[in-house]
Amino acid sequence: MASFNPIDPGLVSHDQPTPPIFQEVSAAAHVSLDNAVDQTFKTIIDITETVKFGPKKSLENKNFYQILPPLAGQFPNIGYTSFVLNVPQEFVSSSQSDKAIGIEIFAPTKPDPLENKLFIVRDEEVFLEPLNAQQRKTLHTHASDQLSQLEQLPNTPVVIFSHGMGASPRDYRPLIEELASHGFTVVTLNHPSSSGHAPFRSQEQAILNDLLSPGEKAAAQAANIHFLIGQIHGGQQEQLSKRIDSSRQIILAGHSLGGAASIMASRNNPSIVGCINLDGRLHGKAETKVEGLAMPLLLMSTDHSGDEENLQVDQEWKTLVESSPQSIHKHISGAGHGDFALSDTLMNWMLDETSEEKIDPTPSLDTHKVASQEILKFITEVVNKRQKS
Repeated sequence: MASFNPIDPGLVSHDQPTPPIFQEVSAAAHVSLDNAVDQTFKTIIDITETVKFGPKKSLENKNFYQILPPLAGQFPNIGYTSFVLNVPQEFVSSSQSDKAIGIEIFAPTKPDPLENKLFIVRDEEVFLEPLNAQQRKTLHTHASDQLSQLEQLPNTPVVIFSHGMGASPRDYRPLIEELASHGFTVVTLNHPSSSGHAPFRSQEQAILNDLLSPGEKAAAQAANIHFLIGQIHGGQQEQLSKRIDSSRQIILAGHSLGGAASIMASRNNPSIVGCINLDGRLHGKAETKVEGLAMPLLLMSTDHSGDEENLQVDQEWKTLVESSPQSIHKHISGAGHGDFALSDTLMNWMLDETSEEKIDPTPSLDTHKVASQEILKFITEVVNKRQKS
């Protein structure tokens, strides 16, 4: 069975061979693309660093799998499983969580002899009609649609990832699978109160969800995260316990609304050892936005339009960074808010044949590349610090 032994980059001697795990973690920043991403960090304010992208490139072959970034980790075989976690009514009433939560688990696994790959979308979904049969066959990711032979890697945290408002977990599968290829177990949540695709949600519930404010949806996501963590640590939910050891450390991550919810769920929660917020605006009263955030934070922001609302977001983040001594803030110059959702961008790019304004997936590909590198570096540093303490 493979083992995981993260190496602190600061402790690596240049006189000695580079440890294998350090090579693999660093390799996430060097996945081959035709245009190289400029990895030089430039300070724009004293708490912020920025990454600038290289020139755009042309992608002519519209096959999803062929333009999907290859996995850079040392565990190329990724397994997948999914189920719906029902929430007891007493917890729903007290926390305003969702009544059911979609769960997906990605983790290293044994090779799949059938090559039963996980498709982003199924043939029966209506909007795929513009694609021909051959293109539909390319709509799969790196993971195998099974997780029967899970590799339980010691000393690795579980990463719980939450999607943005109106998005779904499948929009982030390239990022999720990249993290899993480095030995991490990644659990994605489908929060029906804020999801763009939750087939297990009733029509009545979907109508009620539309009436919720963004703050209420973020609070529901945070409550869902709390419930899942309790189930993992309790070890009594069979679907979870047979795949996730109850003693595993927890790192929260999310994009947009999911990033804000991850911050909310991390407050005053000692079971959370790190939190990653990808361009998520915070919700709640100003004094509560930084309260109880004692764990390391990775905050990744993108370019804004400069309107009043986005300037307010920038100020919120500045306050958050200044108030959190263990926070790291990376600003990705040239990236848009939706560029973290790579699957969605690539799918729209394949379907834009009749669009007057053509979609260029390059910013999303570059954002995926930079985000993968920074998240892997952050998680490795968190693990190293926990092992030393």
